[in-house]
Amino acid sequence: MIPFFFIVVVAILAEVFVIGIVGPYNYFFVDRLDRFPILKKYQSVLYLVNLVDVSLPFIMARYFLTRSSMDKCLMYFVIMHNLFFAIMLISRSALVYNFICIFFFLELHGYIKRRTLVLSGVGMALLMFFYKGLLYGLILDQEYESFNPGEFINWIRNSEIIMNHAFDSSFLPNNSYWLAVKSIFVISPEEQALSEWFIAEFYSDRVVSGLTYGFSGLIEGYLYLGTVGVFLHFFFFGFVFAVFERAGGALRLMLTVTSIYVMYRLFRSELYNFVKTYVWFYLYQFLIIYFFDQFLRWISASRRGVV
Repeated sequence: MIPFFFIVVVAILAEVFVIGIVGPYNYFFVDRLDRFPILKKYQSVLYLVNLVDVSLPFIMARYFLTRSSMDKCLMYFVIMHNLFFAIMLISRSALVYNFICIFFFLELHGYIKRRTLVLSGVGMALLMFFYKGLLYGLILDQEYESFNPGEFINWIRNSEIIMNHAFDSSFLPNNSYWLAVKSIFVISPEEQALSEWFIAEFYSDRVVSGLTYGFSGLIEGYLYLGTVGVFLHFFFFGFVFAVFERAGGALRLMLTVTSIYVMYRLFRSELYNFVKTYVWFYLYQFLIIYFFDQFLRWISASRRGVV
């Protein structure tokens, strides 16, 4: 209980710090496009804020193991916190992440049937089409397209534009796969990502710090090696997920939950975006939390052994 409580406290303090620095209005009540450049200066602090999301599957796994009232209270607090910010920040990704965590563990422990899980997933997908339009009017008092498929179709548009211009890898700013490798060691390499290049190339009038229109995993592989490149691109993901499945115990559950969540990036972004997001905002934080918890368990067991 203690390590997860400590992690949540650190994340909340970081969140309060950012809100205090930029002001509640700039944090909650400005357009998302205007918020990007404001918050980009505090990326390192927001990395700590992300610990609230990362800790949720650990907390839920612990609660379903212990069934203690303290674990239950912490789980409810984190869920309510995350849903509140998902609504106030009009974040579809945050809402989906929490939905996946909650329903994954409910189905895992037999609280809901798979039929209910599928129907709930379909309902969540439909909600995503109208989520921004509804909340922009309620929270920001701004008009926004009522039907917004967003990430569901952007990758198709991006692929069509690239193919209509008959581009190949020689037109790209750098090797995107090598950039993905670099992102394992450096959170933000200096080279331009494909999604950044795409918006600067085709939508230069809409360039805002932190804003992209995604890219396409399909077209990325195709640009380098044609149809074979598409196969190899997704073969890599299959191999990585297979490795995750071989992990043991609680760690496998954590990796599975986040793998489900980031699946949508497989088709709507380049490899770099997927690797950077997964490695820095989930995998590394998961491993830190996991080994920190294991270390505390080892200390506790050692003390009991001495006694």
